[in-house]
Amino acid sequence: GVKNASDLPAIKLSFNTDDAHAKIAQAVQEMWKKNLGVKVELDNSEWNVYIDKLHSQNYQIARMGWLGDFNDPINFLELFRDKEGGNNDTGWEDPEFKKLLNQSQLETDPDKRIEELKKAEKIFIDAMPVAPVYFYTDPWVQDKNLKNVILTGTGEVYFRNASFE
Repeated sequence: GVKNASDLPAIKLSFNTDDAHAKIAQAVQEMWKKNLGVKVELDNSEWNVYIDKLHSQNYQIARMGWLGDFNDPINFLELFRDKEGGNNDTGWEDPEFKKLLNQSQLETDPDKRIEELKKAEKIFIDAMPVAPVYFYTDPWVQDKNLKNVILTGTGEVYFRNASFE
């Protein structure tokens, strides 16, 4: 039998060609080896080949990113509503999760809607078909004399109404 993780075959970690993705994959490889004794083989492909792998679920572990189009939890949760969904490359689906998302779309009370989405999120986190590694950040500085800059809930900065005092 398997006595420890180093006896297991290597896990293949797939990612698309990009310097930042490669650095993160290498860091994961190193941390899993050091802390878990797990051997990780890195599998790098150009985007078109990579996205085909993901869509056909021809991977063990793969990186993917998502940016919210609008500032609402449904924007992330709905990706995983259906196993056959266009952006769900995990093959994961859960009937209770799906039910809660569908109910949330019909809920007119904003507090009840958020409670349903929190319950759905808990199901998702417990099942963990994806594991967040990092969040994109967009640091910026603003001159205190620059007024009427618009910063949206999704991080865009608009200067169309901005002016210096």
